[in-house]
This record gives sequence, C-alpha cells and structure tokens, in this order.
Amino acid sequence: MSIRVSPKVPAARYGRRSFLAQMVATAGALAAVGCTTGPGSGTGRRRNIGLQLYTVRDYMREEIATTLQRVADLGYTNVEFAGYFGQRPKRIREIVKAAGLRAPSGHVEFEQITQQPDLTIATALEIGHEYVVLGWLPQTARRNLDDYRVLANRLNQFARRIRSRAFTSSATVFGKVFMLCHDLYYIKEF
Repeated sequence: MSIRVSPKVPAARYGRRSFLAQMVATAGALAAVGCTTGPGSGTGRRRNIGLQLYTVRDYMREEIATTLQRVADLGYTNVEFAGYFGQRPKRIREIVKAAGLRAPSGHVEFEQITQQPDLTIATALEIGHEYVVLGWLPQTARRNLDDYRVLANRLNQFARRIRSRAFTSSATVFGKVFMLCHDLYYIKEF
C-alpha cells in the first residue's frame, strides 16, 4: 500500500487516521525489511528505530507533544529533529522525555552554524543531541568548488567547537557528503 500526501494540503486537514495510516505504512515497510521490535521480532528485545521528524513536520507544527507520543506509540525509540517549531530547548527535552523517546540528533540550518555556532551548540546540548546535522545549503553557498572549500573550512571550525563539547557534527548536501575523517571534513561524491 502506498500513501501519498500532497505538500499543498494544509496540515489542519490531516487527521488522526491519515497520520496513523502513514505511520502504519512506514512500520510495515520496516517490518518487511526485518526492522521489527518487541515480541515476535525474533530477538525479544526492542531495537533503536528512529524517525526523522521532517517526515511528520506538518503534525509537529500543530502539536509537538501529541505527535511525538504517537511516534513513540508506533514503536519508534529515537527521533531526529528538523526544527523546533518555536519551542525552547528545555521544553523540547521535556516533551521528548515524556514520550519515552531519545533525540540523538537534529538538523540545523546553515545560518545557525555560520552565524550562531555557540547558540546552536548550546541548544543541541540542552535538548540532548549527540549529533548536529547540516542537511541543506542555500544556493549561494554551493555555486562552485571554491564555495565548497569555504564551506569545508566553516564546517571544520564548527566541528572544532563541537568536539570541545563532546559531540559530533555531520553534513549531507545534494549528492555530496562531507565526511568527518581525522577531525577534518572532506567532500566525497556518491
């Protein structure tokens, strides 16, 4: 079964049924490839299955706590944030904990890393992230090879700040991944 939701439909039109249908389809796909949890999974132990919250961003905009509880009820144990929807870091951490989830990582915007690195790091630490992920670059930051060299330099500066606070950064951008190797980023095509 395939479920397709148009991004043009306002989040308010989504109901509990469509949310559950999407999550059941996702759980079914995970089960089909052997990523099941709990009794009957063959191991008898709960696996750490994560959901990138960008996939349920419309629900997160409306009600973070309810959405995270539904995600947890479906058997997910970890979530990766893609924005905090106007909530303070302490509140995000409380909501995640109340749902019985972990949030080991979060996507941040390019401007956050380059213009407010210390605030970005402090926010991630307060929420409980172990990883900070840069998942998008503005067009102006990726026009040519020199732009990527500047980006690698900025990411290295950010990585040094992060490393001093005991967690990790990662960046995946449009067909290239910046791999962290020996504490330096390099560009790898894939």
